[in-house]
Amino acid sequence: MKKLFKSLVVLSIASAAFLASCSKEDAADVTVTISGDKSGSVVLNTTNPALIKLTLELKGNDDNKLKKVTLTSNKTSSPLLSKELTGTSATEAVNVKLDQIGTWVFTVSLEGEGNTATASYEITVTAPTSYGALDPSANAIPLGAQAAEIGQFLDLSTGEVFEYGDGSAKASSAKIDLGYAYGNTGLATLFSPSNTTYHNQIYNDATNGIGTWLVKNATKIVTLRGIVTKADFEAATNDSIIVVNTGRLSTTPNNVVTQLQKDDVLLFEIAKNPVKKGLIIVDNITTSGTGQISIRRKIQI
Repeated sequence: MKKLFKSLVVLSIASAAFLASCSKEDAADVTVTISGDKSGSVVLNTTNPALIKLTLELKGNDDNKLKKVTLTSNKTSSPLLSKELTGTSATEAVNVKLDQIGTWVFTVSLEGEGNTATASYEITVTAPTSYGALDPSANAIPLGAQAAEIGQFLDLSTGEVFEYGDGSAKASSAKIDLGYAYGNTGLATLFSPSNTTYHNQIYNDATNGIGTWLVKNATKIVTLRGIVTKADFEAATNDSIIVVNTGRLSTTPNNVVTQLQKDDVLLFEIAKNPVKKGLIIVDNITTSGTGQISIRRKIQI
């Protein structure tokens, strides 16, 4: 009798496990859809790129609850959304700045307790048929390194230079887009005030240091070395170079360019209003912390 009882218990447990397994296997799949408030194609606007609103509809059920959703794009290096989920349904909205030419492919992946579902959405960004003008002046702008006796910080909108040591840079922090430093490793370097490396290591004075500034503008700046030449810069009268290369401003790091060389061409985007992009060329570098760099810039009008 005892053996029969034990057999019945084992059989009952096995049956329960089998039924539970079947229940999971038979659970309905999670599903995902993605839609956008723009479709087809849009024309790139480098000054004010179009925003697309992507809506993700995520569905599960009591037997297959939602666990995680991820949204990626072929035009960005990091996920646009990565979020842990609970429950059986959710809606997520994500706004994306369409700042690069080409076909954008957005892929959403939904992980449930029992399966994974994916969906994608595409939109094409085309180049404009006409281009905006650039400020043609391109006057030479000298910037001193950290121990130089000339200004180290620059307002890219106006070309005005501010000195660190006398406090004028701190007093005008809302205007400043770039700083210059010369280091043992980075050598000639242009950087955004938002780059904390230069708050801590070089411009770290207790009174006038960047860390004490009221505003630290998040200027974007990247090199176009090997892509845009000095001749290209000199010939540029419109922002076509900017339009073609604007997507490079999304690469990282995008707030510092180190080891600058003569004739390097750089692409920048100022963060303060009105937001504008432009090009910089390096005309000359005098090495050391007491030296200077001479640059010219062409900025969108």
